[in-house]
Amino acid sequence: MLISAHGFTQTWAYPLMGQLPTNPFPICGIGEFRQLVVPYGSGRPLNITGCGKVETLNPFYYSITCYGSGQLSLLINPLDSEQNYNWELFDITGHDPNEIYTNNALQITGNWSGTFGKTGASRNGIASTACLSNAAADFATFSEMPTLLVGHHYLLLVCGYSKIQADYLISFPGTTAIITDPLTPHMQSAQVGCNKKIITVVMNKQIRCNSLTEDGSEFTINSGFVRIIGASGINCNDQFGFESFQLMMSDTLAPGDYLLSVKNGSSGMILFDNCLNMVAEGEQIPFTVFPSETVTAEFNYRIDYGCQEDTIYFSYPFAGNGNTYQWLIDSVFANAIPEPVITKSHFGPFEARHIVSNGTCSDTVTKTINLDNLLIAGFQAPVSVCPNNQVTFSDQSIGNIVSWNWNFGDGTFDNKQQPPAHVFPDVAGEKKYLVTLIVKNNLGCYDTASEPLIKFQSCHITVPNAFTPNGDGKNDYLYPLNAFSSMNLEFRVYNRFGQLIFESHDPAGKWDGRINGAAQPTGGYLWTLTYTDGLSGNKIFLRGTSLLIR
Repeated sequence: MLISAHGFTQTWAYPLMGQLPTNPFPICGIGEFRQLVVPYGSGRPLNITGCGKVETLNPFYYSITCYGSGQLSLLINPLDSEQNYNWELFDITGHDPNEIYTNNALQITGNWSGTFGKTGASRNGIASTACLSNAAADFATFSEMPTLLVGHHYLLLVCGYSKIQADYLISFPGTTAIITDPLTPHMQSAQVGCNKKIITVVMNKQIRCNSLTEDGSEFTINSGFVRIIGASGINCNDQFGFESFQLMMSDTLAPGDYLLSVKNGSSGMILFDNCLNMVAEGEQIPFTVFPSETVTAEFNYRIDYGCQEDTIYFSYPFAGNGNTYQWLIDSVFANAIPEPVITKSHFGPFEARHIVSNGTCSDTVTKTINLDNLLIAGFQAPVSVCPNNQVTFSDQSIGNIVSWNWNFGDGTFDNKQQPPAHVFPDVAGEKKYLVTLIVKNNLGCYDTASEPLIKFQSCHITVPNAFTPNGDGKNDYLYPLNAFSSMNLEFRVYNRFGQLIFESHDPAGKWDGRINGAAQPTGGYLWTLTYTDGLSGNKIFLRGTSLLIR
């Protein structure tokens, strides 16, 4: 008997289904399995014990389940005798299939000889693994037969190392292990969905996806005018088999008792498993369609707003309509009673989802609830100001605000949202002020924002006529004073020979009286200063001499 991969509908681009360890072809010990030409591609490399790192070129994976312990005889027969195929067998029982890339303990046996022609495992095969070689070396292509254990699951990897791929046959002549599933497939249960137009059938084992026809012609139902018009296996998009499938009806099934029967479909076959075991023709399974009321998850809510947290009261006017309830807040499970009460300390929008089921039908309602009592005080202001300069404060607060109270820290106040330009007192020396804004919303809640502000003694930029870099913390540096509001600043210092010894473009840049760490002698030093005034935009140039005193 020939089992072909033709029955699986796929696009011809690497990787196809079957070319990754996670979706292997299921294969049995009956007949021969024919693998079609595969697309050219390379999977993740393997570290084969005794051979080292090998490339998994043009791979295909096959799953084998052992139903009775014994030895495995394997024959991989290329239809073109000039083709080179290599293989490896893994025991993946209890393991993620992707562990074959990292866990060498899963390797059972294999053959990576570069010799063309047939390969596999036989009674006279070699005990060690033949590694990648030149075809002319004529290394042995058959390894000794491995022992399979009942209940274990195995993964067979076949790689093609020829640039032009040809079909190959896989068979298991002389195998004493039982690798053909003896369990006959049966329908285990049938259940009608909430809309009474879909029947979900559960099987007792996995069934080949390509044995189920799209029109569902393998099944009949004892209903007068309602007939089966379609069928689909669950998970057949990314797997070769299914354990559950759905039948689509031409109309709604009325409440009552029914029989679902199996017959030959339009393909001339009946459902079969991975080892071609078929569901018996005439097999029947009963199911019942119960009268059911429509389930709704529609809900109402009421919000009690607070300053620190809000309380949301959910109400479900259809209590008794279902028997299970789920409430999810922002997709996180929150409660399982019909009418819960929750509190939220983070204001703004959130999502409430209600799921109700009566055991047969379910409904989900999702609503976005906005807790619009968010209150955040904030304003924009400069961090420093020159004497007698006007300062503009801009309210940036968020919320349903009804009052603003400004305290400028100098004994003056204002209650407008955007206060008029403010001038701080012209007191001697530098002065720090703390400006505070208190806002109140429509619920009587308050929030406060405060920002420090410095009023400088002077904003007139000048350079001291002397400095004493002796480390006493007083006049240790030469630099432009009050240059905090300048732009495009350039400060240069020259020695008495006209050599540039210091340069800074940073208003905070200071000369410490040293060149490359060496202290410079007492004397006069020429400096130049250019900058753009931050208030007027005028370009300024100054020059002078400062005395270094030690």
